[in-house]
Amino acid sequence: MTRVLGLGCAGLVAGLAMGCSDDAADGTTTTTSGSTTSTGATTSGADGGGGGGDGGMGGSGGSVPEASLFVTQNPVGRDLDGVVVSDDTGTASLTHTGLGVITSIESIALASNGDGFVSYDAAGDSGGVMVVPGLANQTSGILGEGARRIAGPTTGLVAPKGLEIVESLDLLLVADAGASDIKAFALDAEGDVAPEFVISELGGQAAWDSAFDAQNDRLYVAATNGDVLVFDGLSINQGVNGPTRTFSPADGGSKVSVNLHGIKYVASLNLLLRPNQLVLSDVGDPASGSDGQLFTIADPATASGLEQVRARIAGPASALGNPVDIVLDSNALGDDVYVAEKSNDKVFRFDDITAATGTADSAADAGMDLVKGESLALIGGLNGRILVAQNPDGRDGDGVARLLPALTVEATIGEIGDILSIQSTTLTADGDAWITYDRPGGQGGLMFVAELATSTDPLVIGGGTRRIQGPNTGLLTPKAAFASEALGAVIVADPGAERIFGFALDADGDTAPLWVVGDLGGDRGVWDASYDADSDRLFVAATDGVVLVYDAFSVNPGTVGPTRTITPAVAGEKASINLHGIIYIAEEDLLVLSDVGDPAISTDGQLFTIATASEADGTVDVRWRLAGETTKLGNPVDIEAGLGDLYVVEKANDLLLVFKDIAGRTGDEDVAAALEATTTKPESIAIVVE
Repeated sequence: MTRVLGLGCAGLVAGLAMGCSDDAADGTTTTTSGSTTSTGATTSGADGGGGGGDGGMGGSGGSVPEASLFVTQNPVGRDLDGVVVSDDTGTASLTHTGLGVITSIESIALASNGDGFVSYDAAGDSGGVMVVPGLANQTSGILGEGARRIAGPTTGLVAPKGLEIVESLDLLLVADAGASDIKAFALDAEGDVAPEFVISELGGQAAWDSAFDAQNDRLYVAATNGDVLVFDGLSINQGVNGPTRTFSPADGGSKVSVNLHGIKYVASLNLLLRPNQLVLSDVGDPASGSDGQLFTIADPATASGLEQVRARIAGPASALGNPVDIVLDSNALGDDVYVAEKSNDKVFRFDDITAATGTADSAADAGMDLVKGESLALIGGLNGRILVAQNPDGRDGDGVARLLPALTVEATIGEIGDILSIQSTTLTADGDAWITYDRPGGQGGLMFVAELATSTDPLVIGGGTRRIQGPNTGLLTPKAAFASEALGAVIVADPGAERIFGFALDADGDTAPLWVVGDLGGDRGVWDASYDADSDRLFVAATDGVVLVYDAFSVNPGTVGPTRTITPAVAGEKASINLHGIIYIAEEDLLVLSDVGDPAISTDGQLFTIATASEADGTVDVRWRLAGETTKLGNPVDIEAGLGDLYVVEKANDLLLVFKDIAGRTGDEDVAAALEATTTKPESIAIVVE
């Protein structure tokens, strides 16, 4: 039985590594191929992908070994990131998804110092808040994962929505619609911390947003049943006894509110001219693009029961469907309200909303097209701007648009999330996975996911069990990785950093590597590596077409350069261009290589084998080369061997190719694969023989 496991987006490969070890003393080899590690005991006629154990090809008792084949895929974007388990016919049986912690952004709020607070949905039906320093002053760049985050089981956050920053109380109020409560965190909170207090008594309603009247210590909460909950003496009572009172926007004695979302309190500058007011938005039925409303409520401090609206805007001319959020810009000319109209992909401005009275179907004073605006924040002052958090389907389009008051886009701040793409993985004997990934800001990381390969149910991978990332790691663009018990490390090839890193197997967080191989014998990038524990030899595939060999690697890792280099050649002339995949088959003393050539060309890929690899040095004629139109090789980004066959991940042409009897091939060939299967942008592959 051969099972195929494909990873959506940039490359996660995982497998059922039952009964396997990565570098046992009986001849096992550990290999990484673009992204993966295959483990198992090698035997005569088998290979570094694992054989049948002490019983030879049949294993103990002579039974036929079973190979699990795992293929990673790298389609455009992140929304299809996942681990797909299937058989070798391509029939999927299991999918693990949800790579990366942050799946979408929800609301945005600005502190007086310009720091941005952004609530988000997270993998695994949870949520969090991230803090982006200086967001108010950013005109471009990335959001990433923020400088700090409030997230984890202790926070209790499920589906955080509206944010209210109360600097007078040093609090961040988070309306958690998923938990049906409001959580208050310290403004400097970080990590998996408990709230300062929780307002859980909301009369059985879900809160979407809140507004705080600092002068009177009063909190107003917009509930999704159309009611406004009022909490007097918030700093003293902390909402323990539930709302002080509740009121519903009404017109002519009948409730007109349905599903409140946005809420803002506006203190009057002159009570003789206009009262203190609440401004509210109502999305009605989220499936309808025409039933949205705006309300104002006069003197909300005393409002109770059915409260007559001061003003109501609704109807076809208003173009309100799902006005999910509002923000007020109070100036000398009045109180302008900006509206994020999500269902109709608009941002509107209604001028001097607090001067309005009565019911009207009025068009906005200004408007613009903006895809799926979710939340608004105001940058005040002479250079005032509007920030709009955008939340279209998926995650790739999430970001913050910076608008001029006249409603034109000034800048876009994107790349939301902690993981942009998955690059590679390696498995341990227990079925745990190490996964490399790209991060916002040109940095990378390494994620440990416990028991991923042994799971029989779909998993939400999220951010993994623990992660190695941050400036101290040195990781920039990590590619292939493999875990070695013999070395006591997980080894990562990083072409961007032009380094090979070794991290402790229990490493976590922003931690320095145990060692760094910085001497690559020249200015070159490295893509993949293969380690033979018995001979303590590391083979490294470099992107300039050269193989680096480090003998006695464990003696002084990272302190000396390569013992020698191997340049694949044909008739004495260098044939390699851009090596990616590499496998060392110890019992054959054979090195197998893949070469992608020019990544922009889909026809120039090659495969090589190098005989007597343990002694090879300098320019060495290959034992076998496969290249040409018939092969369908363009970008063979990864390779793996299993039961004598070579499995090739052909990314440019969306194929998985199988070539038989890799150790027995010689000469220069242009032949078709024995088997092929179509798979979208495969990135890496691993085989575990059970």
